[in-house]
Amino acid sequence: MSLRASPAGPGLLEREVPGDSGQADSGSAGSKPGRPDTHRGSISYVPALDGIRAFAVAAVIIYHLNNSWLPGGLLGVDVFFVLSGYLITSLLISELDRTGEISLKGFWGRRARRLLPALVITLLGTALYSWLWAPIDRLATIRGDALSTLFYVANWRFILTNQNYFIHFGPPSPLLHTWSLAVEEQFYIVWPLITLGVFAAVVSLWSYRSRHKRALPVVSEENAKQGRFMGFWRDYDELEAIPEVAAEEWVSEEDFEEAAASIPLAPWEREGARELPYLEGYGTGVVPKYLELRSTRNGVSGHLPRSLGGPLPSDPGNGGVSVAGGASPSAVALTDEEMSLEIRRRILNSGRKWFALLAAVLAVSSTVWMAVLYSPTANLSRLYYGTDTHAQVILIGALLALFRPSHHWLQSRAAKAVIPILPYLGVVAVVVLWITLTGESSLLYRGGFALVGISTSAVLIGVLTRPESAVSRFLSHKALRYVGRISYGLYLYHWPAIVFLNPGQTHLNGLPLDALRLSVTIVAAVLSFHFVEQPIRHMSLPKFKTLAVVPATAIATIAAVIASTAAPALQIHIPKPSGSNAIAPPSPTGAAAKVLIEGDSLAWSLGVELAVSQIESQYNLNVVDDATIGCGIAPPPNLQVILNGNPDGLIPQCATWAQTWQNDVNTVRPVIVGILLGRWEITDKYLNGTLTHIGDPSYDNYLQGQLKQAITIASSGGAKVVLMTMPYLETPDPTTGVAYPELQMQRVDEWNAIVRKVAAGFPGVASVYDLNKQVDPGGTFVSTMQGTQIRSSDGVHFPANFIQTQDGRKIPDSASIAAAAIVAPPVLTYIAQLARQAGSNSSSSGQSAIAETSPNQSLSTTTSTIIGESQGESTTTSTIPGESPGTSGATTSSVP
Repeated sequence: MSLRASPAGPGLLEREVPGDSGQADSGSAGSKPGRPDTHRGSISYVPALDGIRAFAVAAVIIYHLNNSWLPGGLLGVDVFFVLSGYLITSLLISELDRTGEISLKGFWGRRARRLLPALVITLLGTALYSWLWAPIDRLATIRGDALSTLFYVANWRFILTNQNYFIHFGPPSPLLHTWSLAVEEQFYIVWPLITLGVFAAVVSLWSYRSRHKRALPVVSEENAKQGRFMGFWRDYDELEAIPEVAAEEWVSEEDFEEAAASIPLAPWEREGARELPYLEGYGTGVVPKYLELRSTRNGVSGHLPRSLGGPLPSDPGNGGVSVAGGASPSAVALTDEEMSLEIRRRILNSGRKWFALLAAVLAVSSTVWMAVLYSPTANLSRLYYGTDTHAQVILIGALLALFRPSHHWLQSRAAKAVIPILPYLGVVAVVVLWITLTGESSLLYRGGFALVGISTSAVLIGVLTRPESAVSRFLSHKALRYVGRISYGLYLYHWPAIVFLNPGQTHLNGLPLDALRLSVTIVAAVLSFHFVEQPIRHMSLPKFKTLAVVPATAIATIAAVIASTAAPALQIHIPKPSGSNAIAPPSPTGAAAKVLIEGDSLAWSLGVELAVSQIESQYNLNVVDDATIGCGIAPPPNLQVILNGNPDGLIPQCATWAQTWQNDVNTVRPVIVGILLGRWEITDKYLNGTLTHIGDPSYDNYLQGQLKQAITIASSGGAKVVLMTMPYLETPDPTTGVAYPELQMQRVDEWNAIVRKVAAGFPGVASVYDLNKQVDPGGTFVSTMQGTQIRSSDGVHFPANFIQTQDGRKIPDSASIAAAAIVAPPVLTYIAQLARQAGSNSSSSGQSAIAETSPNQSLSTTTSTIIGESQGESTTTSTIPGESPGTSGATTSSVP
């Protein structure tokens, strides 16, 4: 679509907006067109907006360093969203006003030069981190995150792979914060297309109505003086007569309707007849759809009704525009160019109204959609990351850019009373929301984000219309302006700095660690801004070089990411049963004894290792892993728990765990049932309206009752039950390094004491295997043994990653098999011994319980970095899903 001209500059709220070029638009309504600006979409710079950016990025950084300092600091991202929606829409409308068209290539090119350089630096830094320090089991996830970030779809990847924004099991993805960049970039791609579509539709409507309902009247100078309308312009040589209209009468639509459809519109070039120029550039032409003519003493005047803005601005004094010569020297007709520009201005204003209506409808729809999807047990990350749900804030900013208050209203008493206090009200509202709301607040998803958008818009209106106000002057301070200018780099680099510089790597905690992270972030942002971002942003390259540099950079970045996240080859040694602790299988030709694994995701990950075919077959066992990811045996009635210091919800299947276990026992008919629990039993939860946890006598009694029920179900088919003690967990807060309460060693010890106590009450049925002693022999968390990583980087699970084979099967990857070679043999040895005893005594009764067993191994230990739990990989590898709400249960049978 091309409008090809624009006589008017942007509206009042657009005149002081930071743009790509930083130049002001000097045009104003009614002025004669000047030389077109060579900087498309350039709009003026408002210092206060950089001050707003400074506070927004500061809020986000504070939140990520320690969310207890500013619980709602994450809403700083939404302040950025409002600014983006406002500025981008202003740029698009300004370009349309100034040039009559939108250059998509130029718009997207400017966005790329502004955003990509720093993003590429971030991705290359992540690649370096992956190559040097990232745990092996995190490489595939980081690779997927990096590639989705480069193509600006990271938010949807995080949704699909269940990477929780609010709850982290260890250090999360170093690119988790790029979800917001993805949302903005998706807006940058779609919004210009919508803009063009809306204005093209408005132009088409005007053209249609003009061609089919109005004709272009032609009045000869002689008859115009007599007040008679003589005909229509048909071509350059012919006039078609129509009935004359008496002087002083308005020309009605009926008078022209018959000839309107058949008259082609052409430039008005006949000498003495330059009254109504046609509108150039719209196909066959366009004239105002309600243009009315009347004769006057000085000739014939054209009027636009008040609904379209009233008289044309160049009217010399008779309420309209003279379209024929007359006695009065002041009755001068508009030139063709002036009339054409004026009509275009009115078309653009009409388009603005429709565009504003569309933005309002979309903003309300996004807000309502988020509220509809929200529930106390909903996956909040889906609502938070979603483009469809979070677009409301950007659209509020876009709506503000389309708001054009009339000069009369701005001078009204109400406006003078309200506008000066708007920025103060907005600032107070934003600060209150930052202090009181959290990422889990129900209000946030039921209109809270819209409140942030409206409050930020109030601040914007104030600083744009009252630059002399105290708020504007404060936000325009030199220091704040500089922070605002480098805010993009601060945002991009601060989160990787937090993830990379964790307590395990730096051996620092608290304020010293925060100071280090902040210092690295600031230095990186300053250097990036001055030596990379700004030079590239203002660089002018020949077209052929641009076409070569951009793809080459993208390919190089992709190659670096893939190369740095390639898992190294492992030398795997599968030990054979031997030694005093190894029990030979009953008979190589006998049927394998079925072993059912029940529990939560920790049990699931152990079951994957026990089911490695190269190992389990040596013990003549068939391991069936039916543990339910995300569920224990003590779910509260409302399924609400406190996980990593934040309220969270269990999946609905947790309420029916007993029925699920019973179905598994009836279906599998195992000889041995192995049970590994504790992850969800030691979390804080509400029972009978009271927040409680293990160590509370009443809650301990409840846990014992639940565990007794679990043993009863597991042994209902005659199987022996092996209760495994829970290993220690190490999932500290990724920002502070402090262990979450539910993962403290004391709680693990208390749960293991309950396991032993309950097992003692089932002689001949239940026994205890001390898995805690096996994998944590020194009494503290251990991640590696014999140089092999035996615990996942999330600090909770055993390695349980899969690769897809060509025939469609999923088998454990080399890292999982290597860990299984160390972890599985002692466990399988004990189970095989118990299975043999159960088989030999199957006809006997009154069996004595096998004593609690722990392997007698000499194991070396080291420490490794711990990274998040709920970050499954669904592309080339399949990683254990995090034990978090919204993750469906999974079952795994014996792996071939």
